[in-house]
Amino acid sequence: MANNSENKNGTIPPYVSYVSFSNALSNLAEHGIPTKVDTSILGNFSGGLKRQLIQAFRFMLLIDENDTPTERLHQYAKADPDERKRILAELLRQCFRNQVDVLPSGTPQQLRNSFDNIKAESSVKAKCIVFFYQAARAAGIEISTHILRGIKTRTPRTEGRKRKKQVQRADTAEEFGNEAEFEISPEKVKVPVPLGVDKTWVVYIDRDYTEPDLIRFIEVLKIVLSKPGKL
Repeated sequence: MANNSENKNGTIPPYVSYVSFSNALSNLAEHGIPTKVDTSILGNFSGGLKRQLIQAFRFMLLIDENDTPTERLHQYAKADPDERKRILAELLRQCFRNQVDVLPSGTPQQLRNSFDNIKAESSVKAKCIVFFYQAARAAGIEISTHILRGIKTRTPRTEGRKRKKQVQRADTAEEFGNEAEFEISPEKVKVPVPLGVDKTWVVYIDRDYTEPDLIRFIEVLKIVLSKPGKL
């Protein structure tokens, strides 16, 4: 049976953070569905992330090829939380048919194999798996204990190149079943902050951070560090 992890237009499945996707979708629903969903209405997300979100909305059948909202998006906007979960589950079953079939009794390897037909780099493919896994959990779709327990998968690294960079990528896919780690990795970078001999802090930041994000981070850091005992 052919995999169904690409829609009929051959679009790569969403590889954006599911948290970002869910937040953007909720914001659309809260502020009213426009006649066209384009990057100008996606708030403070960076340009690259906005384009990924638009692609994700297309793949999930929430907008069409002309970026016009579909009936499913209008239904989602009007629905209560339980109904939204049901709509999300229906969309996943339609857009990720074979992947959903693997979930109830499959293994992590079977889930990864179901994405083998994607014509993309392994790091992008890993992000697609992360998005699907988190979306399935949010939709309440049954997932086998094997997949929930999971295994660690890491994106390929070019060690020489990585050693030369001050900013290193976080792992793209962490252990299945640890949702907090899943949410950190796809859109974050790990930044080491040298503080002196044998002392380094590490912070995780959005890969596509903005200038206001940086200013706010510095403000919050000053507040936290000014209060002894808060760390």
